[in-house]
Amino acid sequence: MSEITVLKPVTDAAFKQKVLMKLLNTDAIVLLKDKFDRHLPLKVVRAEQDKFYCKGAVKMDLDFSPSGHYTAHFKVDNEKFLIEANPSMENGQVVLSLKRIFHLQQRKTVRYKVPPRTDIKLIINSHNEESCVIKTSVTDLNSLGCSVIVNKTSLRAGDLIDATLINDGNEPLQLQGIIRNIRPHGPEQFAMGVEFHHLLYCGEDKLTSMIAELHSTAHLKSS
Repeated sequence: MSEITVLKPVTDAAFKQKVLMKLLNTDAIVLLKDKFDRHLPLKVVRAEQDKFYCKGAVKMDLDFSPSGHYTAHFKVDNEKFLIEANPSMENGQVVLSLKRIFHLQQRKTVRYKVPPRTDIKLIINSHNEESCVIKTSVTDLNSLGCSVIVNKTSLRAGDLIDATLINDGNEPLQLQGIIRNIRPHGPEQFAMGVEFHHLLYCGEDKLTSMIAELHSTAHLKSS
């Protein structure tokens, strides 16, 4: 059993206000990620509606795109949060115009083996932005990724993929991911580990439905 970090949108106004006030009134540091993939430590010194006025803990040249969306994370009371914001510079201060705030929660995830009579396919539609059609059979699945069996292929560990996860009785799930490992599986096949990066079109709900079915099947077999 492993853990997955779930981003839960903060929609309760009272809880949001409580978190933001604690951020303002403590020594918590906001780590803003800029377009150069640098994490810039900032201290919130003033808040007005959905704007944070910050001072940099480290003096750095900041270069923000006027229409860019950036992310930042912080911790209060040992709870982690992530915000989406449009940053700008005003009078030497970084101003974060808040868009959304998320509560980062750790949840357990279990890998379920696909029963022999259950046919789940992962169809790879492109790898490294090159179109292809590669059919694979899923052998186990969880909310982080899956293991698949594929015939001889040019795929390699580290390849980025766009794919469709198909299970009879469920809607196809469009996803993006990365091949984490690949190893021989018999004379003419390979076993691959695929990590999910992004699930498209409400994919979390579809994936949860698939996993729930596997969980139910595993429970019935063990009872």
